[in-house]
Amino acid sequence: MITVRNTPENLLLARWETMMIPVRERVDNLKYALFDYRDFFPYFMDFLPQAREFQEKLTFRDETFARLVKQTIDFDLDYYAFRILNALKAGKDTFKPSRPTPADYPAYYETIISRDKLTDASVLEQPYGYDYLQRYTTFALAKEGEKDNLSNRLKWLPDDLLKAEVVLWYAERCRTYENYQKILGEYGSFLTTENHRERMNAVSARLYQGKKGEMAADFTYPDRNGKLVSLSDFRGKVVLVDVWATWCGPCRAEIPHLVKLEKEMEGKDVVFIGVSIDQKKDHRKWLEVLEQEGLSGVQLFAGVSPQIMKDYKFTTIPRFMVFDREGKVVSTNSPRPSNPELKKLLEKLLNSGL
Repeated sequence: MITVRNTPENLLLARWETMMIPVRERVDNLKYALFDYRDFFPYFMDFLPQAREFQEKLTFRDETFARLVKQTIDFDLDYYAFRILNALKAGKDTFKPSRPTPADYPAYYETIISRDKLTDASVLEQPYGYDYLQRYTTFALAKEGEKDNLSNRLKWLPDDLLKAEVVLWYAERCRTYENYQKILGEYGSFLTTENHRERMNAVSARLYQGKKGEMAADFTYPDRNGKLVSLSDFRGKVVLVDVWATWCGPCRAEIPHLVKLEKEMEGKDVVFIGVSIDQKKDHRKWLEVLEQEGLSGVQLFAGVSPQIMKDYKFTTIPRFMVFDREGKVVSTNSPRPSNPELKKLLEKLLNSGL
């Protein structure tokens, strides 16, 4: 842990940082714009014995801290070895930018990758951790002559949290919602933390258009009994979604019409889903309103500012949306239950078999 005091830990880290400054400068500093790989490789190989000597002589009563420092040294060396490969710098003689080929690499690059090297997520504790993963897997694929795709990159990362970061990297580069869904479907099991979900949700909200005929953006929320229910659970049926809240006057005004419509269509392949955006503290009130108003169907509690509003890009309620049997969008802003056109739309979908 770094503190403001000159603790032994701080002093040790400062010594290593001081040793690394010249290495970093030769990669990043403009005064070394004419210091290309032909200069860097010999310099780096001369620096390596100094770094290893420092690393080997580390003795600290706190073994965990000593291990972390040794690990940081390894990551630092690797990272700047990767960085110089893509640093488009000019040589002193030619003044022309160039990059090295594998034939130019010194011996260090033969040891820089291994399929069982990154066995935990500790590299993410480094300020460059995310970038390190991209460079590490890019180098590994090129060195082994493997096709550059997500599946092959993941084979170089034994740790699931590191796999998640690369999955997110690919997802964040998606240009279509279909590609995002494909990645989520194949590799979503690696996304296990709240941070992962938030980042994927941001991608979803950016890419999803909600156009008629487009596959619905799925959502999952707990029902009145706490069971998680998804829109996709009802594939094969026509679905009407009502996004509402107990405090919303216009929403409450539609409830009698909604209850009436649901009764009129009882026994037909139509599912009515209510999605509440009430605050957590009003969960009990929501349950009471469901009982008072006779709301049956599927009732879900999404909470404030849920993903459904971000994906379907609306900010006001009530909002009624209709999806066909294939799970495709019919309307993300359909008529309300008080409007006879909604019932006509649902019946048309049922009769068309779509």
